Amino acid sequence: MNEPTEDTILRNAAVIPFALLGGATLFLVVVGVVTLSSPSSEREGTDPLVMILLTLGLWLVLQIAGTVVKNVREPLLLEENPAAHYFQSVIIKMGLLEGPTLFGCVALLICLPGNLDPFDVRLLLLLIPYFSMLGSILLQRPGRDDFEHRVRMAEENASMRSKQSSHQP
Repeated sequence: MNEPTEDTILRNAAVIPFALLGGATLFLVVVGVVTLSSPSSEREGTDPLVMILLTLGLWLVLQIAGTVVKNVREPLLLEENPAAHYFQSVIIKMGLLEGPTLFGCVALLICLPGNLDPFDVRLLLLLIPYFSMLGSILLQRPGRDDFEHRVRMAEENASMRSKQSSHQP
């Protein structure tokens, strides 16, 4: 069986974040439809503060984990088949963003009962992970340009590390 080409790998890496974002968007639409279509008297309210703290805490912890994973995986871009390592990094990064995004959507479903104002500004805090995922995809669009930039950065960081280690006694 033929190995996928670098172009194929990079094209796939560009599609996956949009697929994950599409799934989260559809789930958010379902949350909106379910919330707005059910009578408000049938649902019991939940104070959103706990859900907001859980959602933002999960999001923050996974953002830190994503930074650690990025730093650990960066040297792999200098090894054989860097596109495959880049592809794996994109999947890991998007997975770390998708988890809190879906958690925030579920928290929104729990916290949007009839006794709360659906336009409560506090509830928008539950969407921070969603907009973080959207922003990450739009600002750092995975693909050839991002791949080449990351490889250059990995090379520069490796060069700086080797210079620092050669200057130490």
